[in-house]
Amino acid sequence: MGGSFVPGIGGHNPLEAARLEAALVTGPHVFNAREIYAEMLADAAVIEAADPAALARHIRGLLANPHRPPDREAAGAYAGRQGAVLAASMGLIEPLLPA
Repeated sequence: MGGSFVPGIGGHNPLEAARLEAALVTGPHVFNAREIYAEMLADAAVIEAADPAALARHIRGLLANPHRPPDREAAGAYAGRQGAVLAASMGLIEPLLPA
């Protein structure tokens, strides 16, 4: 994921890529979405690469074994659960909005 391999940027939100069930590899600098990444790591829905060498290793592994972890279905399921939370929240907010 972009913005996660150098300090100070904080990483980009992985949910769009997860909704596409893409193979997700992130760097360690993800403070913008720390909770999301922690949950996705726990679900094996994303791989964390600690440094450029680890990133290269993970990319080579994904290219050689495109159906191996991270679990793309887990990523899609996680993103779907997040979308369900948004839909439920909007259902509560919409009646309060002017017509």
